[in-house]
Amino acid sequence: MDTLLGGISNHNIGPQLMRALQRNPQQHPYLALSYASEDGCSLWVGKIVPDAADTPECRLAILRSSEFGAIATAPYLYKNHLCITISGVIENIEQVAERLMETDHLSKEKRLEHQIACLIDWHWQQHRDLLRAIQSVCKTLQGYYSLAAFSKEKPGTIYCTTTGGPLFVAHGNGMSVFSSEPNLLQERAALITQLHHGDVAELTEHKICIFDANGTIALRDPSPVHSAGQLPHFMVREIHAQASNAAEFIHHAQEQQLENWLNTPELFSHIDNTLLIASGSSHHAAQTARFWLENLAKMPTQVELASDFRYQDRTITPNTLIVVISQSGETIDTVAALQHAKQRGAQVTLAISNQANSALMRQADLQFQLRAGEEFGATSTKTFTAQLLCLFLVATTLAKARHQNLPAQLDAELRKLPSAIAAVLALSPKLKEWGLYLSKKPNLIVTARQSYYPIAQEGALKLKEVAYLHAEACPSGELKHGTLALVGNNLPVIACLPWDMLADQLLANLHDVRNKHGEIFALSDIALPQIAGFNTIRMPEKLAHLNPILYAIALQLLSYYTAIHRGNTIDAPRNISKTVTTE
Repeated sequence: MDTLLGGISNHNIGPQLMRALQRNPQQHPYLALSYASEDGCSLWVGKIVPDAADTPECRLAILRSSEFGAIATAPYLYKNHLCITISGVIENIEQVAERLMETDHLSKEKRLEHQIACLIDWHWQQHRDLLRAIQSVCKTLQGYYSLAAFSKEKPGTIYCTTTGGPLFVAHGNGMSVFSSEPNLLQERAALITQLHHGDVAELTEHKICIFDANGTIALRDPSPVHSAGQLPHFMVREIHAQASNAAEFIHHAQEQQLENWLNTPELFSHIDNTLLIASGSSHHAAQTARFWLENLAKMPTQVELASDFRYQDRTITPNTLIVVISQSGETIDTVAALQHAKQRGAQVTLAISNQANSALMRQADLQFQLRAGEEFGATSTKTFTAQLLCLFLVATTLAKARHQNLPAQLDAELRKLPSAIAAVLALSPKLKEWGLYLSKKPNLIVTARQSYYPIAQEGALKLKEVAYLHAEACPSGELKHGTLALVGNNLPVIACLPWDMLADQLLANLHDVRNKHGEIFALSDIALPQIAGFNTIRMPEKLAHLNPILYAIALQLLSYYTAIHRGNTIDAPRNISKTVTTE
């Protein structure tokens, strides 16, 4: 989503940063450049990537580009001497505010960058050491973020750090640079280095020094610029992008920088029911969202397949919110379903898509862009989780419109999501082992209950699309109604087993499978006992409402590794089209 870029040089660096930014395949319309000059720290804002001649002359700068607008993009200038930019989510912002009160930094400014800059400045004043100040603040912060900073009082140095988001540094020809996108550094160096969790890099025009989370000088192995940070397929790259995408999306949501209608819930005060319409993976996202709409907003909700709804003869009341969902916004069934809904009386329609100018978005009354970046893999991964996040925000907006009391921990849960996603991605080695075993089986069952059942359906769909396995989803409570007759030595059952009010019942269902000599592969957030035929992976600590997203990502990884072991073509599966243009 957002791109961080910056550097320090013994000559004018602005044009080189702009040329580097033009390498980004997903150029953003807004950018902001903060640079050091004789007069202090200055800020330059543009709407598009300009010609190099338009940029201010400077030898030190940090730049951020985004699609969220100039205000959201701009690095933060504090007391005209300290500049910081941060990308991602801080989980413990309440503790940050308390820490500020302890340092007597009382301010009405609520912007996250301001609060972090206050803390850095306080430590700077105590020790006159900017590196030490940044390291001290990073020990206070918890979350999934990348940060860059410099001060005019130490004009020859830039610092950058990360706790999860990708961040790379490189040095060459009297210049040191950093970027969240490794390809942006190609012009500067043949070798680049990726920072580890908690690393702080000190950049000068002469060298780069990296310190680990304990403040000790760290030696990190550089990689060739063409392969640094790269994964072998678009699908797995996009799966791994989900933590950073979620962090950026949640940050901008909590700063109220997304669609304006999210901040005006009174627009929906007359809505008394919701109809979600979608196809494929988008339909599974809609089915998951039904539980949020009914539980948080207390909103009666229906979910329809677009291919069926477009032929239904039904009347839609003026108090119905129609939500149509499509990754491309060009899926023919979904576009036709929106048109049909309007013909049948729909007066409030909302389109959710990754493409701002798609047919679906143009025809709806309201729009919600996923902002997941282009998805090159044929199967939906990062756009699926982006749809879930968008629908979750729709549910909370409707809850406010209906004056429902939202759980107090909801904001904190959102802030924890990116780190939880990163924890799921760290389970890749174990999921790869499962994939090797499952790749040799001809059939699979994926099972779950309630809001996890659509996730099981999505997991089964992924196993079909990329692994070419016959995989079917079955609600756990329905296993006894026929499906158990299929269970045996050659039919593994994959289970989503979060420990909630239905966990005991689901576990009993799985013991029925085991008694029929079936093998079980369970994803669960508690440590399950080691039983023969019962394979388990420990999921991260359960999130009360957003937990289905974590299980969706685990099943995406499992599908990917199963396909790899079967020797399949990953990014262009047979008979799969990215945009469905015929029924």
